[in-house]
Amino acid sequence: MLDVDRLRVFREVATLGSFTAAARKLSFTQPGVSHHVKQLERELGVTLLERSPRGIRLTPAGGALLEHADAVLLRLADAERDTIEVARQGGGRLSLLSFPTGAATVVPPAVAAFRERRPDVRLELAEADPPLAVPRVVNGEIDLAVAYHYPILQGAHEPALQWEELFADSMAVCLPATHRLADEDELELEQLSDEVFAAPYDCVCRDALVQACRQAGFTPDVASETNDYMAMQGLVASGIGVAVMPRLVASIAIRPEVVLRPLRTGTLTRVVAVVSRRDGFESLATRTMQELLHEAAATLATPALPLDAPLRAAAFARR
Repeated sequence: MLDVDRLRVFREVATLGSFTAAARKLSFTQPGVSHHVKQLERELGVTLLERSPRGIRLTPAGGALLEHADAVLLRLADAERDTIEVARQGGGRLSLLSFPTGAATVVPPAVAAFRERRPDVRLELAEADPPLAVPRVVNGEIDLAVAYHYPILQGAHEPALQWEELFADSMAVCLPATHRLADEDELELEQLSDEVFAAPYDCVCRDALVQACRQAGFTPDVASETNDYMAMQGLVASGIGVAVMPRLVASIAIRPEVVLRPLRTGTLTRVVAVVSRRDGFESLATRTMQELLHEAAATLATPALPLDAPLRAAAFARR
């Protein structure tokens, strides 16, 4: 019978690629981590890790064990959560990650309603963009994530995850209120080909913008970079250029010096969803939060910049 603690230590070393990093994360000493791995190798009679001055590398046997270790440790975590859930009649803990704009819009009303409905559950909240949040859902560290993806990038979802759509957010253009296009009802991306842009930096939002511009026949001239959409509005207001941003921003605030005008539907869309493990343990608390996020999403749209909600969220809006 494999020792669970040794299996957990091995997984951290293999995942982080370093005994030192694993020791730091587990609050162990480095010799203690090394001892656990050596003992595991001794019990199995195989070499799991090859050590060299450049670091460590999994052997084929180590790779096979890592796959099982992930599955075993996830099942153990689910078993622990399930037992606690039953013992507390639905109490326990729920962890939720959200990208920043979602954390400022759809998450707060859902959290407020959740605290009223489930005061017995400890709610743990944090912010992270999808590339960091989604892997934490995969490995069971986080229960739910409010995340997004851009269909234009044609990325594949992790098969172990379920993406339950909250709404589709077609992008809008942020312009100075005095801009020549400020009175347009709808814009084509091609109309911005000669403009200077304020844009996100080094993220999927930037990748999606660049791809949409390429499909429109130009490369955006980016003069300023920020991932903060309120700061982006400030840059536009100061005359630095124009910006493309989610309509969801309109439910936070729009500076009086700028206007948001919708891009033609289908030009660039960001799909926002609740992400969970497809075969993971789903507690009553998890199901409650998912429902409340749908309810909150149904209230976010502004008349001038509506969000495209799926039937489930639309049904909540009609209540």
